[in-house]
Amino acid sequence: MKPFLHLLVVDDVTFFRELLVVQLKEANLPIKVDKASNGEEAIEKVGPDHPYDAILMNIQMPLIDGLEATRILRRRGIKVPIIPWSAHSKLFMMEKCEEAGMNDYIEMSINVMDDMLRSLKQVGVPLPGPTS
Repeated sequence: MKPFLHLLVVDDVTFFRELLVVQLKEANLPIKVDKASNGEEAIEKVGPDHPYDAILMNIQMPLIDGLEATRILRRRGIKVPIIPWSAHSKLFMMEKCEEAGMNDYIEMSINVMDDMLRSLKQVGVPLPGPTS
């Protein structure tokens, strides 16, 4: 197992990108986080030799949204778990996310940490132990 969890956080709103990063760090996990502000940037960062254990991707973003970015990454053979997160209800978006090739779903809230960790485990991302 790697000594740290390497994530790509994709959201067009700086506040939400930073909120995820802060909450991940507060979980006391050894992590490395890269950030992208839209689907186009995410596609550029995730190449064939991508270093990511998972991608946390908002659905609604400018240029290329999370659904289309996921479709493009999947067509390119990228298999890393892509976990969508959105303010939309899970019931409303889950089918669209699954059709695009996303894994699981996190509803956006101020405290998303429990859902995020559950989702990472559910899609098979091995979590390193806490750093104390």
